[in-house]
Amino acid sequence: MKKISSLLLVIIINLSAKALLIKQTIKKFEFIPIDRAVQLDNKSTVGQDFDATLKYDVYTKEPPLFSPLDAPSYILPLPTEGFNYALDNNLQLINYQKEKIKEFEQLSISTSQNKEISLALKKWAKTPSAILSDYFEVYQISGRDGFGNVKFTGYYTPYVYASYKSDSTYKVPLYGRVAVQNDDTEGTSYNYPIVCYLSSFKDLQNIKLQGSGLMVFRDGSRRMLAFGGYQKGSRTPYFYWSKKSAPVGAGSVFLTPKYSVAVDNRYIPLGSVMLALVPIIDERGRFQHHEFQFLFAQDTGGAIKGTGRIDWYMGAGEEAYRKARYVSHYGKVWVLKLKD
Repeated sequence: MKKISSLLLVIIINLSAKALLIKQTIKKFEFIPIDRAVQLDNKSTVGQDFDATLKYDVYTKEPPLFSPLDAPSYILPLPTEGFNYALDNNLQLINYQKEKIKEFEQLSISTSQNKEISLALKKWAKTPSAILSDYFEVYQISGRDGFGNVKFTGYYTPYVYASYKSDSTYKVPLYGRVAVQNDDTEGTSYNYPIVCYLSSFKDLQNIKLQGSGLMVFRDGSRRMLAFGGYQKGSRTPYFYWSKKSAPVGAGSVFLTPKYSVAVDNRYIPLGSVMLALVPIIDERGRFQHHEFQFLFAQDTGGAIKGTGRIDWYMGAGEEAYRKARYVSHYGKVWVLKLKD
């Protein structure tokens, strides 16, 4: 009887130890708690947006706790029309680039590698039943806290009513880039060309924030307008007409809703391909769950600093605005690398 009791005690102790180990393992990989997320948000600023993440390695190869390529194939994303469009644009973006190499402690990323990865992904998309781990390795982005928690925010392209002429409705001018004129007798003078007029200063600020806008004129015509930055020596913003017919990012290719993201390209070079657990938000702005999604680094943003935040493109117009405004949640991101 004593032997049986001792045996049961040993079994209980072993089971308790295993349960504790599993609990600790899950805890290490859990998403950032809401209260801690608030603390991080309170500590961060637009100027930093967690360059403090650089206290950690930027990338970690396939954390032993979890690799997304080990997930069951039925929960991994399947190629869609949007995926194929974004992937084709990614290859176009890479073809625009000169060869560059970014070196990190555990990973190097080059333009040519990103091209090979995109081509391999295109091959995989033709037979998506193939196992992703047959093609790729993954490196997890460190995130805001060094544990891989990356904050996702949303952005979009607004439709903005505009006029080429000022009137009682359209009074807010948008300036083009200043032309500096040097005159030996009068010194330096500045000529601020006016691109168009808006009905509110709020529209101007929104175009700046989103990076571009689709201008809609009274005759029904539309033109893409992009925020170019600030005039030399001042904080006056300037804008320019895009030659593209649809929204483009810093990579000079069309953006694809739900697939294109803005990154800090010091750490995630444009053209990089990522697999992410993205937050899914309902129409009332409530977090539902996470899903796997391929993402393509095709844009940058002034507020995107370090590895702790990614801006997720939602599209153009009012519906895209409603989706983008609610995206403010944590997820996890892995950069794809071809297997040797």
